[in-house]
Amino acid sequence: MKTILDVDVTADLDPKGIRKLVWIGDTDVEQINEVETWEEMVYRAVNYYTFHGKIKECHRDEVEALREGFKQALAQFDTLVEECGYE
Repeated sequence: MKTILDVDVTADLDPKGIRKLVWIGDTDVEQINEVETWEEMVYRAVNYYTFHGKIKECHRDEVEALREGFKQALAQFDTLVEECGYE
């Protein structure tokens, strides 16, 4: 017997963070709809590289790459909002 289960997973920007949505089966109502806050994500990312209250030097490149990625994403968001403008 073969069973097929449709699962659709998306993530969208939300003013509070990232909204995670999951639909299971043939439905228009999501089974999971939650927001992971910016603060939670940032804390977890920094905490991943932190030992005894300090970021290990061996992780400097990774942490700096994350910082640069955040800066680029925000700059791209700002640019697109300016290009689109408001009516």
